[in-house]
Amino acid sequence: MVRLDTTRTAGITCLGKLVEMAFEKIRQCDMQIFETINAALAYAQRDDFFVYDLEYVISALGGSQNKSSLSLRRSGTHHKSSILSLAYSGPGSTREIVVSSSADGSIATWDGSGQLLQNVILSRHYASSLDLSSRGRALIVGTVGTKGDVPPAVIIYEAVHDNHWEERDAVEPKDAVFVTAVKSIRAATQLRYLVAVNTPAANPLLLYDRKQLVQEYTNHTDIITSVLVPPDRDTTVITGSRDCTVALYDTRSRQPTATIKSHFNSVTALGIFGENCLFTGGLDKRVVVDDMRMLGHQPTCCDMDSAVLSLSVASPTQCAVSTLTGVHVINFSNGNMLPATSRADSGTQSSCYNSLVWNSNGSVLYAGGDSTTLDLYVKTFDGDFESA
Repeated sequence: MVRLDTTRTAGITCLGKLVEMAFEKIRQCDMQIFETINAALAYAQRDDFFVYDLEYVISALGGSQNKSSLSLRRSGTHHKSSILSLAYSGPGSTREIVVSSSADGSIATWDGSGQLLQNVILSRHYASSLDLSSRGRALIVGTVGTKGDVPPAVIIYEAVHDNHWEERDAVEPKDAVFVTAVKSIRAATQLRYLVAVNTPAANPLLLYDRKQLVQEYTNHTDIITSVLVPPDRDTTVITGSRDCTVALYDTRSRQPTATIKSHFNSVTALGIFGENCLFTGGLDKRVVVDDMRMLGHQPTCCDMDSAVLSLSVASPTQCAVSTLTGVHVINFSNGNMLPATSRADSGTQSSCYNSLVWNSNGSVLYAGGDSTTLDLYVKTFDGDFESA
């Protein structure tokens, strides 16, 4: 409709109504549909008569060039040292919470608006990585000893009657020097999780059922930096490593099902949208998008200004990426990349965020890093934060 003079007005009106009435459905579409919509918008931009209508549609899809994509609205102060890891559990579970861990040994639990709910202090460790499992009712914490004679451990907390965490179990992976990542299998019916460790001889990925070691993978030749489990799957696992590779596993098999090498330096971050759209970031200053149904085909790449520290994907139009210069949001449907305003527009230097995570509907981005605060970013056009 947009390509024909006689129906262009009606076509652009339909696009406007589409993003107005069915935005959440559009957000769940795959890359091909976004590319089709983007092609229609690009063609329509030849006619200056529709400039304001098109700006509305493009802005709603996350592609406006005229304003910052995210703005920092709130910072939660609690930790005394850098935040190392974040985990989020959405309102579809028993409660909406964000959990942050810091190098000072503290683990903070926040509600969705950034209000502190609980603090846990580790006496002999600090949490290098953590994740939520079992609908937000269990917390899996990968720890490192604060002294050389304290071995790394994985501690399991469960929410008790007042929603406060209580320690229930702990395991010490054999020969582990460092716990580099933990990730729960949220779709599993029981408490199952993965632990990436560094030992003097290898860099294994360990699959646990509660305290029982079920499976061990040793294919990576360097430290595993990131572990990802697609939300609705209970047998698929993805890892990124300093050996520049990404490995895909089926936990029913003893060997990886595929290995990807799309980076030239350490892989530092993983994200996924839908069942097959895999996002990877690395120290080579790139974000790469692979279709897991067609591995080996040419991936989509986006060059960043510096090394990628973390990323989180709400949709193909809304991939948040943390680099050494701050937070950026990439729209992979049209290649636009927009910086977020930092430190509440105070003009101070951008924070380096070690961990990013979107809330369940992609309206709030939680970020934690060197600033020691839990920073909450909202989309600029969403208006007041309290209503976001």
